[in-house]
Amino acid sequence: QDLEKAKESAAPQRADDAPDSRVVAGQTNRAFQMGDELRSQDKDVLSEPEAEPEVVAEVDPFQSEVIDNRWLVFYRKVWPQQRRYIQGFAASLPEFLESHLDSAFLNSALPETASYLVFHQGELLEPTPVGQNNPRPLLLHSAALPYPLNDFDLAITVAQLPQSPAHQLVTFLALFLSVLFLGGFLGVYRLTVKQMELAQKKSDFVSAVSHELKTPLTAIRMYGEVLMEGWVEEEKKEGYYQQIHDESVRLSRLIQNVLTLAELERSEWQINLTTVQPVEFVAQITERLSNQVKRAGFEFETVSEGEVKPIQVDTDALTQILINLIDNAIKFSKDAETKKIVLTVSQLGNDCYIRVRDFGPGIPSRKLKSIFEKFYRIDNEMTRTTRGTGIAISLVKMLADAMGAHVDVANRQPGTEFSLRFVTS
Repeated sequence: QDLEKAKESAAPQRADDAPDSRVVAGQTNRAFQMGDELRSQDKDVLSEPEAEPEVVAEVDPFQSEVIDNRWLVFYRKVWPQQRRYIQGFAASLPEFLESHLDSAFLNSALPETASYLVFHQGELLEPTPVGQNNPRPLLLHSAALPYPLNDFDLAITVAQLPQSPAHQLVTFLALFLSVLFLGGFLGVYRLTVKQMELAQKKSDFVSAVSHELKTPLTAIRMYGEVLMEGWVEEEKKEGYYQQIHDESVRLSRLIQNVLTLAELERSEWQINLTTVQPVEFVAQITERLSNQVKRAGFEFETVSEGEVKPIQVDTDALTQILINLIDNAIKFSKDAETKKIVLTVSQLGNDCYIRVRDFGPGIPSRKLKSIFEKFYRIDNEMTRTTRGTGIAISLVKMLADAMGAHVDVANRQPGTEFSLRFVTS
């Protein structure tokens, strides 16, 4: 603005107003000098300010301290221009843990099974851990926190390790395999024991059969030689002939039992069912065996109860069943006070029952069901003095099952009673 004013004052005026030429020249020179000064001032104003000298300071990493288990202090040391300063801040320890750790921990799935502990420079910080309060926790994981909390360690603890689905599957498989192995071991053990028992029973059976075959053959040979040599009086010959006949019948019965057992085990026994009248059939059996029973010192008693209907049976199988039961009654009640064998035929609804009872010592209750097993003999004084192979009663059950009948045994006072149940026609 001063420069423009100087120029305006230096401009030529009208002729009638024109000043002296020396005055104009002086004003013009001053105007140009003022312009030069203003340009110089503008140049100074627009120029860059001078840079201040740079301040160099050394800064240490943050450190932390816990005071009275209540305050958490973060601080660091700074050396600007070789002068030491300490910078830092203090925070309430419970509020710091609550705001930075508790919220994150409680919003996760960990509090249901775990808790956390905070250590500062190796020392446990109070208050009590957040989560499950476990008196004897197990350490699940431990790690140091990042800077500037590198003086802190966080430990996750659990009362017991959580079970994942894979862990549950492995546990289930382990239990299943353990049970399977144990069951297999017990099964093999029981099978081995049964095989050993069966082998022993077969060995006893062979010995018993050998003895049972030898006894009648010896008797037949002895009576035959005596008769051939003429050493027997005439009135005694009939008795000797009868002994030979009885022993031969006994031998035939034993052989028949063994052959029948073999056929039943090979499923070669052919069942031919026919309709019979039970009362008449039992009467035929008692008549057939009456002489043998009388010579053994026993007597028959037959009983019929109700209107008995016809039944479907295999006559050979039923005959062998009744013979075996009668022979068993004679053997095991030979020392009984009442030497009688009672055969009862009765009708109950649609079932027909044929019962064979003796008046001997009976069978121990715990062994009643075992007597139907093959080669089984009751191990007591009664059987030690009684001949037998242990297959007669098992054949009774096998033949009854083949005919569709049911056999059972029960103790009576006194004696034992076997019962056969048939469905009537």
